[in-house]
This record gives sequence, structure tokens and C-alpha cells, in this order.
Amino acid sequence: MSENKSQTPAQNTPENSEKKKVSLFALIVVLVVAVIVMVALFVRSNNLSSQLDEVNGQLAASNTELQQTIADKETAQAELTTAQKDLREAQLVLEESTAKVAELEAQLVVLNDENEANKAQVETLTAELDTAKANQAAAQGYLDNVSAQLDELMQNLGLAQSALNGEATEEPAAEPDVTEEPAVEPAATEEPTVEPAVTEEPAAEPEATEEPTAEPEATEEPAAEPDATEKPAAEPDATEEPAAEPEATEEPAAEGRVLTTTITSMLPDEYTLDVELHLDANNVVTELKLTLENEVEGLTQEMLDAFAEQFVGKQLPVVLHADADETTAEEQIVEGMENQLENSRSIVEMLNKLAEQ
Repeated sequence: MSENKSQTPAQNTPENSEKKKVSLFALIVVLVVAVIVMVALFVRSNNLSSQLDEVNGQLAASNTELQQTIADKETAQAELTTAQKDLREAQLVLEESTAKVAELEAQLVVLNDENEANKAQVETLTAELDTAKANQAAAQGYLDNVSAQLDELMQNLGLAQSALNGEATEEPAAEPDVTEEPAVEPAATEEPTVEPAVTEEPAAEPEATEEPTAEPEATEEPAAEPDATEKPAAEPDATEEPAAEPEATEEPAAEGRVLTTTITSMLPDEYTLDVELHLDANNVVTELKLTLENEVEGLTQEMLDAFAEQFVGKQLPVVLHADADETTAEEQIVEGMENQLENSRSIVEMLNKLAEQ
């Protein structure tokens, strides 16, 4: 055993020391490598932390964008809901407008039919008016003839009265017969030249009845004249003759006309306007009435009354100021209603057409 102990120290030889140094160097190298690795890991950790912070920043920005996108989506959803609601309302309005258009088209067809009927009626009335004018002209001619004959009879009556007064002063004895003669005097308005012949020359009386043969056409009683006693029987006809005069009272109607019509407008607003036009023989407006049957926005009865007053005293046809040119006479121009140019033009055209009938 002593030999073993003595051999153990001997083992700590330079070789063993060299081995220890190598081991220690290796350990140091390992430690250095570990430190380097730790430093590298620390740097790597710092890089990862930086990248993580950057990723967190991007994530925060993405989250903000996501919140904004969600808000925009909600706004777009609300706008879409509103648009859908507006679309439904527009569809309802479109359906109502379609129904209104169909109704207006039906009314237009009815109005066209009524217009054709009115045209036919106007033609009939125009023909009747022409006939009435012809009859009136004939009546006027007859009245003028009767008036001329009446004037002539009045002159003859004056001559007969003068002759009768002269005979009364010359032959007082014949006065009884003269007193009876006034009973015949009304008939003398028709045959005044017969009376002097009755008192002075009875034998010549038939010849006296032949003198006024040109006048009996107005009185239609030439056969009653030969007998002086039958003249009173002709008296009623003499009083009935003025019956032709009432036709003369209708003569002013030929000089003036009263025309009526109705204007119906669909656009821009539906309204009905009654027109009453008074014209004289020269188509000069003596009176114009425009009556609005229903209320229309922008168009009032006061505006129509002021518009109608312009036509009084003007000769149709007239021209709206907006349609006038340099060749239009000043007395033929009328001012349109404010903001009612189309309605003013329609009324002027209707009045001009009425005047042409």
C-alpha cells in the first residue's frame, strides 16, 4: 500500500497538468461560446421584441381600420335601407302616375269625343245663324218697305187733312158729312187721297180708288176702298200692320253676338274655365267674362278679371304681347297674365277662334 500511495503523486505529471490545462481551456472556450450564444440570443430577443412591437403597431392600425370599416359598413347599410325605402315609394308613385295617366288618357278620349260633338253642334248652329241672318235681312227689307209706305201714308194723311180742312171752310153745308168722315180717318192713314173725292165728286170715287193701287201691297186691302163705308172694316188691318216692327227690335242682335265656350286644361294643372264673349258687328269686344270653376295654384279669378278687362274695346283677332312682332298693331296687343303664359296664350287663341265663327 505504501507503494501505491507513492505512485499516486507520481501521476500528477506534466502530462496530467497539460490535460487539465486543455480541459480548462476547453471549458473557457465553452463558456465563451455560451456567452456569445447568450449575447446572440439577447440580440435576437431584442430584434424579436422590436418586430413584435412593430407587429403590435400594425395590428393596432389594422384594428383601427377594421373599426372604421365596420362603421362604414353600418353607414352603407343604413343608406341601403333608406335607398330601398325610397325605391318602394318611387314604385308606388310610379304605379299611381301610371294609373293617373291611364285615367287622363280616358278623359282625353271622352273630351275628344265631346269636342267632335261640339264641332258638329257649332256647324249646325252656324248654319242656323246664317239662316237667321238671311231671315233677318229679309225682315229688315220688308220693314224698310213698310216704313217707307207708312211715311208716304202719313204724308198723304197730312195732305188729306189739309184738303179736308179747306173743304170744311168752303162748304159749310157739307159739315154733317164731314163729322161722319172722321170715323173713316184711321183708315185714311192707308188711303188718304180718297176722302176729298168722297165729298166733292162722288161720281169720280171709283177713279180715286184706282190711284193708290201701288200701296195696297203693304195694307193688302185694295178691295175695300171703292166703298167709303167699308173703310172702317179695314181699320184693324191698319193697326195690325206695325206687327212687323218687333222684328226691327231684333235688328241690334244682328249687330252683336254673344258666344260662350268652356276651356279645359290638363297641364300643368287641371282646371275648367267658362268663357262668355260679347262682340259687336265689327268683332269689337264689348264684354268678356272668364269664370274659373275650380281653384288652381298660381291662377286666380282676380287675375282672370284683370286679363279680361284688356280685351274690352279691342277688335278680334288680338295677339299676345309675347307673340307680337313689328307688324302687329298696338291696339291688337294684350299683356299676358304673370307666370301664366301658356294659359294666356290658350285663352287668346280660343277668343280668336270664337270671333271667326
